[in-house]
Amino acid sequence: TYHQQTEPTLNESWVCELSESQYPAYMANITGQDSYLALGAMGLGDWRVSKIYRYNKATGVNEDITPTLQQDPSGRILSTLGIRSAGTHNGVVFFAGPGFGGGGLSVNMFAFKDDANHTYLGSHSFAEYSNIRKWIVVGDDLYTAVGDQDDAGRVLKWEGNATEPFHFAEVGRLPGSGAELAYHEGRLFVTTWPGSELPGGSSTAGVYMSPLVEDGLGESNETWQEIWKASEYEPDPVVAATYGGGAIASFDGQLYWGTMHVPMVATMAAVSVYDINTSDEEAMTDTMLGTHRAISIFRASNITEDGNATVELLYGETMLPKYNIYTKSFEDVPNNMGTAPLWGESGFGNTFNNYTWTMEIFKDRLYIGTMDWSYLITEMLGDINLPPELSFLLSYEVNNGADLWRIDGSTKKAVAEDITGVGNYGSYGIRTMVSDADHFYLGMANPMNLMTDLTDNKPEGGWELIQMDEKVSTGGGGGCTYNPNVEKFDMMFFVLLALSVLYPWRRKLIK
Repeated sequence: TYHQQTEPTLNESWVCELSESQYPAYMANITGQDSYLALGAMGLGDWRVSKIYRYNKATGVNEDITPTLQQDPSGRILSTLGIRSAGTHNGVVFFAGPGFGGGGLSVNMFAFKDDANHTYLGSHSFAEYSNIRKWIVVGDDLYTAVGDQDDAGRVLKWEGNATEPFHFAEVGRLPGSGAELAYHEGRLFVTTWPGSELPGGSSTAGVYMSPLVEDGLGESNETWQEIWKASEYEPDPVVAATYGGGAIASFDGQLYWGTMHVPMVATMAAVSVYDINTSDEEAMTDTMLGTHRAISIFRASNITEDGNATVELLYGETMLPKYNIYTKSFEDVPNNMGTAPLWGESGFGNTFNNYTWTMEIFKDRLYIGTMDWSYLITEMLGDINLPPELSFLLSYEVNNGADLWRIDGSTKKAVAEDITGVGNYGSYGIRTMVSDADHFYLGMANPMNLMTDLTDNKPEGGWELIQMDEKVSTGGGGGCTYNPNVEKFDMMFFVLLALSVLYPWRRKLIK
């Protein structure tokens, strides 16, 4: 490591250490002043450059393989907001995530050879796309789904090789941003996010189906067949427009998927569309309670070519609040499916399970990882001087940390494998999962970057890669012990109103 007084340039072949005061100016210069400074406006002022790691299962060594400026003079890693996606096929490994260089959102992609030296193949920025989440190999082809700049989505098939790794064909269109993928009964299925985080976008989150894959999908501009959308369950149209499509998996002959709900976004959408008076405390409390949703889990069978299917609600609510424009209040009405959940309440009985973040098959069992944001709530409440009428909120015992649930078969309810962040309650999400013949790996989401004191009685912050074997992952874990009085407990959302205002602006600012 070397030091110099002048600011380094992209073609330097060494790494320069920068003091905290130098870092913002350096990054603003490298990535573009406007785009970098926008991060501060989004509440991401402590953002740092993304890292890429390679874990050696044989030796247990975790190696940093982030491309240096010497390997990649473009410095594209410096304008990558985060690495949120990875896939591999035919000896090539891809890492990808949203980029913010030049003031607009893109998809930045990095490629390596799957060899002992993890040879770096280069990077590419796809300016026509805006987001990417998951990859899947079907037959001899690698697919991924992306969002585009028109608030819609595309499905991509890799047609490259180690010499030209960034060659993709668009094999299908989606009305919303593509999220998760699964292969089921000869077809690809994709969950989507809405065309916008707020009503007025081009679509509602749903599940979409490809033509028969057979020998691989060809290039196509056709929109894939819809088999389900959020409004088929959610009775309030404004709330339905804020649902996101979550993880999806083919298991035991049926297609399973879940929903995702960014906290308070539905509340602010309702405030905007229904013209709620934000200074009216009673109306705002009614709106927050009426728009809050925990995750719902569905499955489909008997899926036909034209998109008809038998869809079952496994975890959800028989009755849901819907805004009445005449009484100007939320009233409980039957869900739009007209059925009760087969196995239990939404969120697996935990109102703070807000993301169905990932699904994976291991040893013939379906595992579901969630985001559970209860730890954020309890920490915030501890720092707030609550009025007497809300003091009861501090008396509840909450199982902080992400949940890991498993389903052993199509006739068996889900079992709680772990509801504590897998031993670290700062891990509020299981962001991704992958398995091989012998092990099951969990990639945790843990943004608690101030939890660094090794001498206190708290776990440490920062993401974790956790290896589980069959003995641990089939141990039962007990049932779900968390089921607070939802009617009273949900009132704590009132203290998050200020935070909720910020979220809808994040996407606008980064674009």
